[in-house]
Amino acid sequence: MKIITFRFFVLTCIILLFSFQTFSQIEESQEDNGSYNLPYKKSFFTGGGLGLQFGTVTMVDISPQFGYYIFENMSVGAGLTYQYVSDRSYSPAATMNVIGGRAFTRLYLPFFNSIFAHGEYEYMTYNTNVFSTTGEKQWVNLSNILAGIGYRQKIYGRSSITLMILWNFNESQYDLYSNPIIRAGVDIGL
Repeated sequence: MKIITFRFFVLTCIILLFSFQTFSQIEESQEDNGSYNLPYKKSFFTGGGLGLQFGTVTMVDISPQFGYYIFENMSVGAGLTYQYVSDRSYSPAATMNVIGGRAFTRLYLPFFNSIFAHGEYEYMTYNTNVFSTTGEKQWVNLSNILAGIGYRQKIYGRSSITLMILWNFNESQYDLYSNPIIRAGVDIGL
């Protein structure tokens, strides 16, 4: 059942990303000297991701972010993460409130800037009894190094939908997700 849901999610994201291509255009502004500025050059953006999963494991993920294009093909940013996780495979059901933050950078291909490399440092902490042999709650702190590739589809102006496939290079028994990590989100140019 999980594999079917996962395949449906990936297929839906791919269809959505490519369907916007028909309606999206690069907007360019002309300055007095006749030169053009690309829409992503030296500008701020915000956005993030929202994740929902229901079933034996229920998860709600809210991850806002804020970033800046320091060069035409490079952006940096930071974000926060809140996740609610409930796993009914344990008796009683294990619930966790996960909080964390991240810092990231993206490098866009100069000749096809819809594809980018993504690198990220993520710190998360939560209190749970899932990993305890005595049943007592313990604090778990995670430091993850994530890297991978992504695709952005411009929707309008400087706003776009992003889809990333990332790998956690600091994988441990306490991780809440397994490799590869698939993320979808939105970047809204300010």
